[in-house]
Amino acid sequence: MQDLMRFYHATLVHKLNQLGYEGEAAYPFFELMKDFGECRPFGFVMSIMHAMVHLVPPDSPDSFSADDFGADDLVEMQAKVKEGMMRQARTNQRLRERFLELAEEAVEVGII
Repeated sequence: MQDLMRFYHATLVHKLNQLGYEGEAAYPFFELMKDFGECRPFGFVMSIMHAMVHLVPPDSPDSFSADDFGADDLVEMQAKVKEGMMRQARTNQRLRERFLELAEEAVEVGII
C-alpha cells in the first residue's frame, strides 16, 4: 500500500507543479497519509458496498440499477438491496471471500 500511496502522491505533486503550485509544499506526503488514515473507516464501508456492485453478476436478480427506482422509492430500494445482499452473501463465494478480505484488512489497520 505504501508504494501505491507514494506513486499517487508523486503523480499528484507532478500535476500540481504543472498547474503552477509548489506541489510538495501544498500537500506533503505525510499529510496525504494522515488524511488517508482519517478517511479509512469511510473507505471500509464504501468498499463493502462496492464489492456488492462489482461482484454480483449483472444478470442476477440481485443486481439493480438506481434507474429502476424513483425518488419516492428509497425505502423499497433499500429493502431490495438489503435482501439481495444477504442472499448474495450466502450464495456468492467470491463476494464472501471479498467480505472476509475486507474484514481482515480492517482488523489489520485497526478499524475494527
